Amino acid sequence: MRIVADTNTVDAAPLPGQVSRDPDDDEVLACAATAHATAIVSGDDDLLSLRRYQDIPILTAAEALRRIESER
Repeated sequence: MRIVADTNTVDAAPLPGQVSRDPDDDEVLACAATAHATAIVSGDDDLLSLRRYQDIPILTAAEALRRIESER
């Protein structure tokens, strides 16, 4: 299996209010929303507990790999 990394740098404004249990994770959510990410892949329990943010799924690495494999 081959995975190609595609990265972008974004300047995201802070979220209007706290979303995650960990305020530092809100920066991840803001960047994902600004970048129109198709998924957030994380091992962070605070992010994973949200399951999704603005229609962006928040997945474990294993879930992301299963999704990639199923799209082949």
